[in-house]
Amino acid sequence: MKRASERLLFASAPDSWGVLDYPGPSWEQSYEKMLDEMVEAGYTGSELGPYGFFPTDPKVLQPQLEKRGLKLLASFVPVKLGDPAAGPAVLEQIRKVGKLLASLKAPFLVMADDSQLSGMVFPDGLTTRVVPP
Repeated sequence: MKRASERLLFASAPDSWGVLDYPGPSWEQSYEKMLDEMVEAGYTGSELGPYGFFPTDPKVLQPQLEKRGLKLLASFVPVKLGDPAAGPAVLEQIRKVGKLLASLKAPFLVMADDSQLSGMVFPDGLTTRVVPP
């Protein structure tokens, strides 16, 4: 029987290297070094991660992936599902990310509710909530 690494292909994502969904200090690391480390760890693909962390020009990103033998598989797009006023911004983000994914032949776009709780008021009046591990 073949080993799992011969039967399955494994992918990673920038968040596995600590890259958060929005620009900040976690974005200061080199995406090229991250891609090199993905290959060293045995991964054959990556998720796009937050839009703008990897180059958004497919003519720049595609060669970076190809020279490492990596495939782009998907992107996670956080959306404010509970805010009808966010609709136009959500559609613009989906179009922007979708265009990049399509140009790189990445087959999946994953949407989920934006997990930021900023300004959220819970029924007990608290504005933040700590969830035990």
